[in-house]
Amino acid sequence: DATELAALEAQGGGTGFLAEPTAELATAALIQQLEGVVDGASPAGRGCAIVNRTPLEDDGQSGRYRKVVVQVRLRCGNAETLAVLHALESARPYLFVDALGITAQRYFAVPGSTQPQEGGLDVSFNLFG
Repeated sequence: DATELAALEAQGGGTGFLAEPTAELATAALIQQLEGVVDGASPAGRGCAIVNRTPLEDDGQSGRYRKVVVQVRLRCGNAETLAVLHALESARPYLFVDALGITAQRYFAVPGSTQPQEGGLDVSFNLFG
């Protein structure tokens, strides 16, 4: 983490980090950005949906920057998964994906749809900023 922060600081200081003044507001902004990315990769939730997003408690880190973490679970098609992960890791403010787990699914249900879709992935990860 320290190496990543040093590299990011060299590229432009702290301007790329979440700007909210409290951890709660930063977590809300992180979730909002996640929802926007998933919606952009899959309009109307056709190929990708957020199953769960859970804020995780601060791990007691002290230092210049405070980290906020959201545990995420998605059900997506292959192309949508790639689009979501790429958009999150190339976004500003800087976001990071950690503890990525991907499991192939024979069928998956998209919320709001009456028919299950064939294939797809069950994707879980921690998103932090």
